[in-house]
Amino acid sequence: MTDSVTAHAWRTAKLLGLCFALAIVLAILVDSYSHLSSESTSSTVALIALFFIPYFLPSIIARKKRNANAIFILNLFLGWTLIGWVAALVWSVTAESPSTQIAQQQPVLCANCGKYSLPVSQFCSSCGTRF
Repeated sequence: MTDSVTAHAWRTAKLLGLCFALAIVLAILVDSYSHLSSESTSSTVALIALFFIPYFLPSIIARKKRNANAIFILNLFLGWTLIGWVAALVWSVTAESPSTQIAQQQPVLCANCGKYSLPVSQFCSSCGTRF
């Protein structure tokens, strides 16, 4: 349950950070272009919004990957460099290696002596009784 809470917190933090960054950039641009007509300002805002989609394309592609948070951080801080953006894009489209899960077997309880033995054992390690 804590993993899902942590994942939800990361998604929320990423969304809030992206909205905050977008709001700052838009506020700066609107303030600097406030002397222009309203049509020009709205086209500038639309142009900036269209800039953010390609800029965060690696993060959008990787949103369901295991390393989505790391790709987002790389994209956010180093995406402005061409090398950082390409690295984030390559990382987001590479196939993930399958996670290896080792199935752990339960130890075997001897009915004769009440001691536990290794799961793959055929005989009790204490009394020698066959399982």
